[in-house]
Amino acid sequence: MPSLREKKRFLVFEVDTDGNPDIIQINDTIASKFKDLFGLFGLADAGLLMLNNKYDNVKKRGIIRVNHKNVDKLRASFALIDQIKSSPASIRSLGLSGILRKAEKMFL
Repeated sequence: MPSLREKKRFLVFEVDTDGNPDIIQINDTIASKFKDLFGLFGLADAGLLMLNNKYDNVKKRGIIRVNHKNVDKLRASFALIDQIKSSPASIRSLGLSGILRKAEKMFL
């Protein structure tokens, strides 16, 4: 039933770093920090899904799909990120949307 379907949000993020990490390294770093903070069960409950085809290497922006109840937890895990593949980095949230098309249009 549609009422039982998981509600999802699309979080647009930006990577601030001197290096040029690829999307797989960014995804691994985000998942690792989220797991360190909230555990494996929390990671599974959040339903994080990095949209690999929605990452822009030039602007260093991308989109992550997350469960609507775990948006604040994802933002908290962004605060813990201090490096990606041995180069200093930070990730910040640019915006949140319930529709992928709107997130792409506004932020990418």
